[in-house]
Amino acid sequence: MLHHSSASAYGSLMLIGEHSVLHHAKAVVSATKQQLQASISPRDDKQISIQSHLGNLCFPINHIPQNHTFKFALASIAYCYEHLHLHQGFNIHYHSTIPTTIGMGSSAATVAATVKALYQFVNQTIDQHTLWKHCKSIVVQTQGRGSGADLCAAIYGGVCVFTATQGWLKHISSSLLQTFNWQLHYCGYKTTTDEVLKITQKFEQASPKKSQQIYQKMAQLTEEFITALIQQDSLKLALAMNRYQQQMVALHISDSTLNEMINSLYQHPSILGAKISGSGLGDCILSFGTPDSNTVLPKYTNYHINF
Repeated sequence: MLHHSSASAYGSLMLIGEHSVLHHAKAVVSATKQQLQASISPRDDKQISIQSHLGNLCFPINHIPQNHTFKFALASIAYCYEHLHLHQGFNIHYHSTIPTTIGMGSSAATVAATVKALYQFVNQTIDQHTLWKHCKSIVVQTQGRGSGADLCAAIYGGVCVFTATQGWLKHISSSLLQTFNWQLHYCGYKTTTDEVLKITQKFEQASPKKSQQIYQKMAQLTEEFITALIQQDSLKLALAMNRYQQQMVALHISDSTLNEMINSLYQHPSILGAKISGSGLGDCILSFGTPDSNTVLPKYTNYHINF
């Protein structure tokens, strides 16, 4: 029997492990305080209606359209239509506090909340790891490639150590996440993850040995970052972040604007560490420093992070 259902998922923030996580390395990803909620109510017909702050869309349940704005929601609905044998129409309403213009995992949260809500809608249960696996297959099918890191934070919450093959490994708590000032600095534009991955794939094909060395170094630095968090060592944490950024530059995903922002952050006495957060070629820089670092990069949009 179909009934009203509702599910939420967290926004996410990659702390370290970008790109190398696609090559069997660990990553550290954190949930954000912002969330996305999907609420579903049954209809008396065979139509599906989507309502969100991005707009509205209505279509027959057996003819799910192509639509760029709602591509992750539609891919999730299509997946559940096939796997849950949906026959009855429904309304799905999205309410989100996750910014969509910057890389804080709004797409992953959409997929996780939609799938979880649709399972509840047909009165089926799903555990977190199975939910992650289903959602990862949806994301990979939609954008061609992906580690599932954003989905891990969206589903499990907290600060997670993660691999693309095993999923969630453990949660990490560290005083460094609370006692220092962590910020995202948005550069003003964003290249989609699938476009960045096409660029890195070309680099891998053109320079296989060099790219392998970069990913190996990234994997090592991620392990150092995890150890520094656990040991509450702010200097080692900063060093791991800053050296990881050097590998992002070597991978050609830190453009001139990001490089300029990074250099400005490094020159500020209150900033200890800074690196790209996310796939690169736009989007955000992640920094951490002492509490008086709020005034850094005033011409950019800055988001204070509460772990």
